[in-house]
Amino acid sequence: LRDFFAALEWWRLEPVHELIRSAATSNLERPVMAAAADRSFAVAYLPVPSPVTIDLSGFPAGMRAEWFDPVTGRRTPAPAKSQESQQFAPPSSGEDWVLLLRR
Repeated sequence: LRDFFAALEWWRLEPVHELIRSAATSNLERPVMAAAADRSFAVAYLPVPSPVTIDLSGFPAGMRAEWFDPVTGRRTPAPAKSQESQQFAPPSSGEDWVLLLRR
């Protein structure tokens, strides 16, 4: 996880939890999200491997997405479309996942 954030300008991240359109069954399962003010990149943390819907309307076109498994360090590309809201599903079961969106 250290290497994941070391590769980002993490100090530019600001909470944007309101962009998550998925309802969690409990606070322990609630995804959280942070983004750069210019929306050039964002990070969402999912404490459980459930699909998450994110409002992408404020992000530039052509955003790329990838899943990061904080347990193994494995990265998996995620399909990203330029649309108002998009659902992202983690690639497999596991404990938790991080979704990285960037230009």
